[in-house]
Amino acid sequence: MKFSSCELTICGRVTKDPEVMTSKGGKDYVRLSVVWDKSWKKADGTWQKTPNFVDVMFFNWDVKNIGERVRKGDFAVVWATVETKNYKDQDTGKWVNETNIIGSDFLPVPKGARVNADGTLADAVGSIQDEFDAIDFGGDDIPY
Repeated sequence: MKFSSCELTICGRVTKDPEVMTSKGGKDYVRLSVVWDKSWKKADGTWQKTPNFVDVMFFNWDVKNIGERVRKGDFAVVWATVETKNYKDQDTGKWVNETNIIGSDFLPVPKGARVNADGTLADAVGSIQDEFDAIDFGGDDIPY
């Protein structure tokens, strides 16, 4: 099996309430869907927007806490890696290419706060960040 990955920052809105799920190995994880707009200038000078949706899975977090604190419509910054796996399916014998977005960090953004292009908060919301940083998100237990 071959692996490769890259890092990314996603700033957008959560499109549905998080789903808490259980892996085949019995470990809980959470799946979020996030949307952001891609904008570009068309030849006639007008701006076009297209929504981009991505599902993100968090394995090493306190998933029940995220499930309780995050709701559809919340703005968030997600730091993640893109992981691709190529493997031969044992049942069909065909090669499979699988791409997953694995969250490594998550910051819910308070309503009215502004976010810089690099994912940092533009407004002074240190007390909210401090409160979020104080949450125990489950330590180093990785489910795979």
